[in-house]
Parts: sequence; C-alpha cells; structure tokens
Amino acid sequence: IQSGSALRQLFCTILFHCAPTTPEALWDECKHSICDDLQHRLENIRQYRDRVFTDEDVCDYGLYLINDNLKNFGKTLQDFPKMPEPQQVWNVIPGKLDIV
Repeated sequence: IQSGSALRQLFCTILFHCAPTTPEALWDECKHSICDDLQHRLENIRQYRDRVFTDEDVCDYGLYLINDNLKNFGKTLQDFPKMPEPQQVWNVIPGKLDIV
C-alpha cells in the first residue's frame, strides 16, 4: 500500500466524517507524510522531467488530489474555510492525475 495515497484518503475521510475544528493544523502537521509519494510521481511525468518541484509544489499537488477526492463526498476544500487550496493548475498535467 502506498502510504501517501492511503493518508490522503484518510485525510478526506476525517474531514468529511469527523469535522475537525482545525483541519488546517492537521494538514500542517501531516502534509509531508500525506504527500510523501508525490515528488517521485511528479518527476516521472515526461513533460516535467527537467522541472524541479519544491516541497511547496508537492504539497500544492497534494491539496489538488485531496480536493479532487473530496468531490466523491460531495465536498471541496472550499467547504473547510481555513484549509489551504491548491494554487497551481494541476489538471492540465498529462498522464494519470487521478492519483489519490
């Protein structure tokens, strides 16, 4: 099992079912573990092999995937006002983007 993927799914489940009072604090504490597999995945997209992805880029992509997964619950990150939202446009990256 891929820990980052499983943690992203768990994070979405917690947001939806547990309604934490400070989800942004949970994100800040766990974001590197939640996104631990994404640096490698981003680097393996042929179009971006020469691009250097910062930790901020990786976490932003993680937020994109979390937001996408929340849609399965009928929610988005906008439903959690203090949660950060992705700042980059990730849905234009070629390849398999439905990595959760």
